[in-house]
Amino acid sequence: MSTWAIDISKFVEKANGRIDLVFKKISEDVTRSVVLKTPVDTGRARSNWNAGVNNVDPSVSPARDVTVLERAKAIISQLKGGDSYFITNNVDYIKYLEEGSSDQAPEGMVAITLRNYPGIVQQAAQDTKREIR
Repeated sequence: MSTWAIDISKFVEKANGRIDLVFKKISEDVTRSVVLKTPVDTGRARSNWNAGVNNVDPSVSPARDVTVLERAKAIISQLKGGDSYFITNNVDYIKYLEEGSSDQAPEGMVAITLRNYPGIVQQAAQDTKREIR
């Protein structure tokens, strides 16, 4: 195998690892943004954000769960390039919260996060670039 081929294979290996890292970082940052922007009255809406890899988690928890970000992070750690990541919320009133029914989030949670998505992606790429070196 030529030196050039070895260098290319090392680059591809490193790049694929970076793609996975960037994907995970973006997923974590998007999840954190949506969860923390969710208005809190009882905490039920915020704690019912569910993460899923290649599928949607349809569950609804009746109790307040402060570990929602930790649960999501554990699921996100399983992501690989080519996977799909889903963050969903199945409480019956989440649509109304997203549409601004709460003074705490008059512009929603997902809509604001999506507006900030290009910056989230750019920051994730920069952060993971530093991690790989």
